[in-house]
Amino acid sequence: MSWLCTEHARAVRKFGGEFIVSAEQERTSKPGSLKHNYGGVTTSKTRNVKAIERLRDESLRQ
Repeated sequence: MSWLCTEHARAVRKFGGEFIVSAEQERTSKPGSLKHNYGGVTTSKTRNVKAIERLRDESLRQ
């Protein structure tokens, strides 16, 4: 799912990587309940636009 070639995917690691992965626990309890029942974990990936821009700026300076 990468837009980058292997060389640039390795180079962007120093700026935090191409993607930012976040995780959130799913709640199975009712809203407002004092008892919190957590189900699974939902993960999501978002593109690290700042890292890609910094890599682009670095390559243009060279």
